[in-house]
Amino acid sequence: LSSQTTGTKAPLFQAVYHGYANVYGGVYGKTSPLYVGRWWLMGAQNGWHGGFLAPGSYYRDLLRCRWLFGTPYLGYGEMLRPPQIEGDLAKVTGVSSNEEFTVPVVEGSAWKAPDGTIGLFFLNYDERKKYDFTWTVDLAETGIGNSKNIKISRWDEESGLSHLKNAKGGELTEAMEIAPLGIIALKLEVMP
Repeated sequence: LSSQTTGTKAPLFQAVYHGYANVYGGVYGKTSPLYVGRWWLMGAQNGWHGGFLAPGSYYRDLLRCRWLFGTPYLGYGEMLRPPQIEGDLAKVTGVSSNEEFTVPVVEGSAWKAPDGTIGLFFLNYDERKKYDFTWTVDLAETGIGNSKNIKISRWDEESGLSHLKNAKGGELTEAMEIAPLGIIALKLEVMP
């Protein structure tokens, strides 16, 4: 749905219907990390870009993350309010089919899988620079209040899931570093 059709700039198709259907379509012919990465963060199907992707290793990493870890979130999950991201971050500008847009070079999305776990995904669109950033999510919005304990794990292709730390539910804030064209994939789950 475009803003011309709906009268709003909200990503209605993904935000409203994701979790009931896989999202197809998108950024055909646009192959930079900004376009491919943002579409991936929104849970869209991979491979609808038209032409070859550059850099190829970035797209490969996105595909591997989705296939090996992210499908319960990005494919079958419910989109949540995105994490609030803060830090000394550059801005990057792209052009959609309707207008120009500018976003921080590090963006993220949050998803609730059918099993109740939360997946957080962060991307760095910069090919040359790493960034320090802080993210905040309010898990109380998903029913995980501060009376509950959670386990935070990080996924990477080499190690799979690795336990990072335990924390309280509710509002959660963490500082991280993301590599150039980096992907951070986290799993948050309530501890028994």
